[in-house]
Amino acid sequence: MRSNTTCPPYRFQKTTRRCIAIAALAFGICVNATVANAQESSSVFSGDSATAPAPTFGEMASKMNPMNWQMPKFKMPSFSGVMPGQEDKDRIIKKKDSLFSDVGATAKRSWTRTKEVLNPARLNPMNMFAGNASKPVTTETKKPGFFGSLFAQPEPEEKVATVGEFLSQDRIR
Repeated sequence: MRSNTTCPPYRFQKTTRRCIAIAALAFGICVNATVANAQESSSVFSGDSATAPAPTFGEMASKMNPMNWQMPKFKMPSFSGVMPGQEDKDRIIKKKDSLFSDVGATAKRSWTRTKEVLNPARLNPMNMFAGNASKPVTTETKKPGFFGSLFAQPEPEEKVATVGEFLSQDRIR
């Protein structure tokens, strides 16, 4: 039974040989492509300027070097049709300013009310609910409006029941 902690030495040799073979093959393809392009581009030197000269091996090798790579350049799209116009910007700024002033006023009112409630002079139990007692209590009954009187059910007449009337009712089965 083999242990998984050690690797056989021939495994590294195969990997190294494989890497060397791949590198040599890539180098050979680059050299052959450069030689083939140089032989085909003889018309370039004869005065035909329709085709560009083929890159040399040095140019191809420099393009493969990561130190010579550059970021691609893209033109950013224009968002002028999507962005709001000047009148919309003015409206937004006005709403923002009014929102801040509203928040400030609300905070100021809340703080004032908090100070009033927590005032030590008002914490006297005798004065705790003094604000509520100052309102007069009305005993007037509200009359229903037009639609309230139109759709309201008639008020049942209050019937004074005695113990004898209650006992004389039919039993619920």
